[in-house]
Amino acid sequence: MSEMILCPYCKEDIQRDAVKCKHCHEFVSSKPPVKTNELSDEKFKAILDLVGKAFIPLVIVVLVLALKPTLVDLFGKTTSAKFLGVEISFDKSSGFQGDLTPLALYYLIGSADGGGNRYEDEEIKKSVKELASKDLITTKIEETTEGSPEMKGTWVVITPTEKGKEFLANMGVTVK
Repeated sequence: MSEMILCPYCKEDIQRDAVKCKHCHEFVSSKPPVKTNELSDEKFKAILDLVGKAFIPLVIVVLVLALKPTLVDLFGKTTSAKFLGVEISFDKSSGFQGDLTPLALYYLIGSADGGGNRYEDEEIKKSVKELASKDLITTKIEETTEGSPEMKGTWVVITPTEKGKEFLANMGVTVK
């Protein structure tokens, strides 16, 4: 058994080779404690949550920007496309034919997660009307007059139709 000494802080018995007092939790060794760069569980979860929330919109933006020059050709004349080595197939589409602007594609993909979008910008209105005219979405317009200033205004809730869901599924997008 190792020899006992008194803690210099609380005067309780501790082992001679102790680094930290088991009673008062003060460091009693001349050796400095080893510090680690570990993240706490809360910080780690917060980082994962932030990354998770940013990932889907980032993928959508990258897809739209990367395919922007060829979107009209892509949806009007071809049955598949390769993007970053992944084959996206449109050959099982539910009969959708014609052009789809990049912004309309952005809102169609975004409709897979649900939620609402501000409906005050003319470009958004144009894209939503484009998708609705092609029977890819249904919409619900809501006026919000309560809450914070950021939440007040006109909002549109976009929901993909069965045709829109099939179109999204053929692109590999899961609808919630």
